[in-house]
Amino acid sequence: LTHAHADHIHGADDLRAFNELQDDWLHVYAPTETVNEFSQRFPYMLTEPKTRWLKPCLRLSALEPQQTYTLGDITFQTFEAPHGPIRSFGFRFGTFAYLTDCHDMPENTFAALAGVQQLVLECMTYTINVPKPAHADLPKALGWIERISPQKAWLTDLSHTFDYDTLKAELPAHVEPAYDGLVIHTQGA
Repeated sequence: LTHAHADHIHGADDLRAFNELQDDWLHVYAPTETVNEFSQRFPYMLTEPKTRWLKPCLRLSALEPQQTYTLGDITFQTFEAPHGPIRSFGFRFGTFAYLTDCHDMPENTFAALAGVQQLVLECMTYTINVPKPAHADLPKALGWIERISPQKAWLTDLSHTFDYDTLKAELPAHVEPAYDGLVIHTQGA
């Protein structure tokens, strides 16, 4: 989980299907404050079920920023960026990185993204005209992409203000809008 906003965690009830498929608890990893908030909102998901898998059953583990973790055969790094008054986590898997819901990118985040070849990045709308934004707009996202210099980037968290075909035609050749069902094949991740 990247952060604890409703649009990122309130679908957790649908995770029960994964418990059924695995016939086991589902392990979920998130920033410490997200683990704490999730635990307060959904304590029933963290307790032993009376009848197997009639509810989501999750084991939460806290992650810290700028750390490297290995889960099975997957190694990844965490980094953070401000999202309004909170922080949102991004994740780097080799040369692939994912960062959504942020309005700024501190220098340590740029450092964490050095050498990334494939990037999924947040872009809420064409422009944001509020004094304290929580999301990036298109000029900011494209500036970040230019600085990071991935071979390929996808914009995610797109609002209704974008038309897919119009936006795709406006973007540089190495940047595309993400879409539901998108599959990204990583190399060296």
